[in-house]
Amino acid sequence: MADLLECLVQIRALREAPKRLEALARRFSVEVWLVRPAGEGRSAAEELAALAEAELLWGVRIRAILTAERPLLPGFDPDTLVGHPVSGEPLPAIDLSRFRARRGENLELLDRCSAADLERRGRLEEGGEPSIADVVAIMLAADTERFGTIREYLELRAGHAEAESRRSGPGQEEGDDA
Repeated sequence: MADLLECLVQIRALREAPKRLEALARRFSVEVWLVRPAGEGRSAAEELAALAEAELLWGVRIRAILTAERPLLPGFDPDTLVGHPVSGEPLPAIDLSRFRARRGENLELLDRCSAADLERRGRLEEGGEPSIADVVAIMLAADTERFGTIREYLELRAGHAEAESRRSGPGQEEGDDA
């Protein structure tokens, strides 16, 4: 009973993800989304693209578990498709739309699951037998991690751009510290 209640709370939290991303999209310009952090890492747009790719794969896992007895679940790393020539350049508006649609489809499916469905399991190549409830928990953990990264990148880059703007204020040449 407690596990079912926890899963339902997690599903509710998954429902909030598109709204949180839309708020970030309204708050920060596309230019800020596309800038990579200095040194290493990916842009916030690339992180969003990875979320959209992962959402498609979470749906595959959920559907496989629902339609077969202990199916072998595909392993995946959504990061490998981001930046692949077939995926094209990450564009925040398009990737947000993809994420919203895919999350919506997955939530519709989860909303129709019974308690018994949420306990159904699949098998991972690397070992383990996650239930649908486990997949939901993993999805929420992935959201939390990626959202934190996206927000951090956006705020850092926006703060950096604001500081540059103040330094090169009206009447000053860029880089003029006078």
